[in-house]
Amino acid sequence: MKNLFKMLAHLKSLDHHYMTWMSFFSLISALTPLIVLTLSRFLLNALVTGASQRYIYSLLAGLLGSSFLLYNLQAYLKLQVDIRRRRIERREAQGKSRKLMELDLAFLEDESFLTELEEIEQKKYISNIGVIPLAEQVESMTQAFFNVLFGIGLSLPVFLLPLSAGSINNPLLTVALFAGILLFAGFNSLLNNLNIKAAQEIVAGDLSRINLQFGYYVMRYASTPEGAKDVRLYTSSFVQDVAHWLYRGSHEFILQIFKQLGKFPSYQELLLGFNTFLIYAYIAFKAYVLKLPAGDILLYAGTITLVSEGLRNVLIARTDLKLNWTYFSEYLDFTELGVARYEGSLPVEKRLDRSYSLKAENISFAYPATKKEVLKDINIDLQIGKKYAVVGLNGSGKTTMIKLLTRLYDPDRGTIKLNGIDIKKFAYQEYLELFSVVFQDFKLFSLSISQNVACSMDYDAAKVKACLEKVGFGEMLASMPKGIETCLYTDYEEDGYQISGGEAQKIALARALYKNAPFMILDEPTAALDPVSEFEIYKHFQEIVEDRTTIYISHRLSSCRFCDEILVFDDGQIVQCGNHEELIQDPHGRYYELWNAQAAYYEDKS
Repeated sequence: MKNLFKMLAHLKSLDHHYMTWMSFFSLISALTPLIVLTLSRFLLNALVTGASQRYIYSLLAGLLGSSFLLYNLQAYLKLQVDIRRRRIERREAQGKSRKLMELDLAFLEDESFLTELEEIEQKKYISNIGVIPLAEQVESMTQAFFNVLFGIGLSLPVFLLPLSAGSINNPLLTVALFAGILLFAGFNSLLNNLNIKAAQEIVAGDLSRINLQFGYYVMRYASTPEGAKDVRLYTSSFVQDVAHWLYRGSHEFILQIFKQLGKFPSYQELLLGFNTFLIYAYIAFKAYVLKLPAGDILLYAGTITLVSEGLRNVLIARTDLKLNWTYFSEYLDFTELGVARYEGSLPVEKRLDRSYSLKAENISFAYPATKKEVLKDINIDLQIGKKYAVVGLNGSGKTTMIKLLTRLYDPDRGTIKLNGIDIKKFAYQEYLELFSVVFQDFKLFSLSISQNVACSMDYDAAKVKACLEKVGFGEMLASMPKGIETCLYTDYEEDGYQISGGEAQKIALARALYKNAPFMILDEPTAALDPVSEFEIYKHFQEIVEDRTTIYISHRLSSCRFCDEILVFDDGQIVQCGNHEELIQDPHGRYYELWNAQAAYYEDKS
């Protein structure tokens, strides 16, 4: 019951009115057949006893009219429930997305966490698991509960009728009947629990992992443009063998679940059938002894049928809810994950002159899942309006430093200060507004170019065009019939534009410009550009970044010559600092080594 209340609370959090509409629908759905049975009882008794035609017609009109109204009301309530059920589904997806965006980046860069999250999702592909099945199970159980409650209330008089006129009813027959019902119900419940426990162990086993692997190899890897090429050139038969092996494994698990749960319905039908037989025999005996009217027999038989069906549905819903808890317990743990970072409250000063200085003092950092320090005692003083280049080999700590400056992570030791104040003290979202960042693995959306640049459904069209032209996308934009309203990719629009890597990089640069933040950070901003486009970007770089404080990360050292200062990273430390002319004069320095290693590729070997 505690778990059930948690699930109900979750449904209510997604739609406050769902439980109300669902309860009304379940109530009317349970009352409708009982009201029809009650009116049918009076009508049948009137026909048998030869009542007046006027009375019979009035009963018939009441039966037809109430049936019409009740079934239409039931259909209206069902529509409202379905609407809110779909709203719950959408809001759950939105809530999950919102939660992922709120979490510390450390979670989303932790492979074990992502695997666990994907395994939770995979459980939804097992029958009757997930938020929509939960809503259906709650509806089924609520309606079944009302059926049992009202059915017992209407059929109770038959158990209280004395066996003969003027005599006191001998309770032994009724007591024996209910004792038998309770005995079989208890045995039924015990079998139910054993079957549910066994099925939960199967669901909690390797099925999610197998589903995850199957989806990766069959749906993702083989269907992406990159994976599809490799499959055809190297691994076609191998991927098919892996998919077949995983399919066989998942098929066996699913068979186990259905075999396990298949035992329960047979036991349930047998025990409920026996209970129903006892009750029908009891009613038949009393009807025979007391010569009950035909309408009364119809009513009692109908209500007992509803009670029997209600009990069956309660047990089925209980089984489904227990199985659903294997998913929901993990899902609720995810929704309750907290944010570890310190949330400051100090507002960031709004300065039109972009006069913000950023200083890192003795910064050291190791990723949560590792013990090795990626950065060791880093000191950086970013002066207002200057252009910085950050160079070094892969894994030297360049991108990690950017993550710390933008508070995607907090340092383990040391302090980062904005205008002399620890950045942790500032309101987190306000602090993020200070940065326009283009990471190497940036993402664009299957939306219009304008919405991608503005990162908003509302935008300044003139500003969007100006930013695109600054980064060299103007000529391409002019060739598009829809201009900035052109949709990227063909996921949702048939006439969407399938953009190249270099074009995507220009749009990402335009996005950074559109934000107009005082700090601009570019992580390999021209990696996907052709040499001509790259030259154009560098040629107009000062015009593009204007008076912003800019950090430029690149493996191409020739692109760093226009920067005021170059920071050379090596094994998590800054080993050199200066401009190009200064650093190239030190033949023993790391920069000199990197510069000459790249220059060797361009020397004339003839």
